[in-house]
Amino acid sequence: MEGYGLIERKVTQQRPLQVEYSLTKKGKAPDPILALMAEFSFQYEPEKIFRDKKPRHVKQYFGTEYLAEIYD
Repeated sequence: MEGYGLIERKVTQQRPLQVEYSLTKKGKAPDPILALMAEFSFQYEPEKIFRDKKPRHVKQYFGTEYLAEIYD
């Protein structure tokens, strides 16, 4: 994904070395599409996603409408 410009890799200079990855602007671009797909699934296919089989909204479940915020 780094080669496609979707994520950035950052190596810290501490010991032991740590590697952190974050989404780039390009990596965040599909977020609205993914959120709509998740919303559709949450509303129209809840029996395949949730044990109680009740529909939900993405914001209700994740606390945000933007899924990229979950990873930042």
